[in-house]
Amino acid sequence: MKALILPISLLLAVFASQPLSAFVSPPSLLSHRLLQKHRGAPFLRQTTLSSSAVSAPPGVKQQEGVVEAASDHEDLQREESRKAGHYGYTYDDMKDMGPLEMAVPANGWRIGVWNFQREWLAIRRAIRYGDMAPESGWANAPGGDGPFAGLLNVLRQWDKNIEDVLATSFNVPRLTPSKVQHPTDEETIRLRQELSRLSLDDDGVIRREEERVEKMKFLLEKYKDMDTSKYPADTGLEIDLQTIQTYFNAPLLIKVPYLFLCWLLDRLYAGRPIQRFWTLETVARIPYMSYISMLHLYETLGWWRVGVEVRRVHFAEEWNEMHHLFIMESLGGDQAWFDRFLARHAAIVYYWVVIFLFLISPTWAYNFSELVEWHATDTYAEFVEQNKDRLKRLPAPAVALEYYNGGDLYLFDEFQSSRPAESRRPNIDNLYDVFVTIRDDELEHVKTMSACQRLESAMKSPNAAAAAAGLAPWAEPDKEEEPAGAK
Repeated sequence: MKALILPISLLLAVFASQPLSAFVSPPSLLSHRLLQKHRGAPFLRQTTLSSSAVSAPPGVKQQEGVVEAASDHEDLQREESRKAGHYGYTYDDMKDMGPLEMAVPANGWRIGVWNFQREWLAIRRAIRYGDMAPESGWANAPGGDGPFAGLLNVLRQWDKNIEDVLATSFNVPRLTPSKVQHPTDEETIRLRQELSRLSLDDDGVIRREEERVEKMKFLLEKYKDMDTSKYPADTGLEIDLQTIQTYFNAPLLIKVPYLFLCWLLDRLYAGRPIQRFWTLETVARIPYMSYISMLHLYETLGWWRVGVEVRRVHFAEEWNEMHHLFIMESLGGDQAWFDRFLARHAAIVYYWVVIFLFLISPTWAYNFSELVEWHATDTYAEFVEQNKDRLKRLPAPAVALEYYNGGDLYLFDEFQSSRPAESRRPNIDNLYDVFVTIRDDELEHVKTMSACQRLESAMKSPNAAAAAAGLAPWAEPDKEEEPAGAK
């Protein structure tokens, strides 16, 4: 036994000599920097747009030179009440930021070693104090007789024994609980308690999806004999009939993995909605990376370059999903080591699955994403309905304010291929507004994925269309503002 403990002790001493104090994922660093920008001060957003920079949505008339907005007094009251919420999931107590402080990524070896250190520490904390500790109930039934309780108890005891050897022989500091997981700030504790009360009824999501599918079937039957050019614009579902049609084009090869994915999410994340959303967003952004990779390959080989603008749209879609991911991380969705391990490895596998699927049939690849985005839309819709009052009492995280109410919304417009650029501007006052906006984002992804499956025309960039129509801010030369008081 001693012969086994000694080499293990020496190995662990290398990685424990400069222990990290906490673990959270890299995007939380962004949340921390944004928080420093917005903490203690109202988040001010640009509200003045020239009339030439705004394109009205279909069916809405705009008077020339006038942009409808709330009164200055109402805007001021809203801005004064809008502050970024700090939920405490930052790098504040980390001693070594490692390669995360570098503007250019370090080499693979350095990043790998540094990441091994922090993940090893995260695993130990998960077993000793965190999501795999006896009191968590994650892998242990009440009373400590769960299916993995025996194995975890053995690992826990081994870790303590090795820690005793390292502390005694090599003066290595002992493991301590993460400060991020055990905050002392009263406001942070209050916000986290409110977050822990958020719920999601999986059966409610299933019922909502079933009701939506029945409505879609009814509409298809109602208009089955009508020419597609005469389809009504308003179906009551905020989508057109062509989008409804593509939903039912999924073959069993696509439908079965999709249903399995939904079942798995329900089982693994029952009672943990924020963690479920974080995992969903980690996976949901992957197909857009796969599409771009395949389109680059086809273009490089000279196989296809008819609709190169679709790469711009896919990048904007991934950018949108990335910010959804940042938002969930700012709410603590990635704190459990097992969730990170599962989601990130699943994302790598998913990337290559979509690559292979795109190689077989791009339409199938887009259709699978459409199904996943529909599931996300239904899930967020059920979540905001169940938690409306509680979400309205919680502040929006800084990253949500920066993304949705910041000055640079070019990419936000770019992924919404079904509407004119600048026709959608969410107003974020609280966490309810954040989740409603994310729900609506997912529906826009549904529309874009549906449009990618239609063969009659290539995908167009919304911003390029706005520029061609002279509606984009960059379509006209800048004009000097008239001095105040001049006539």
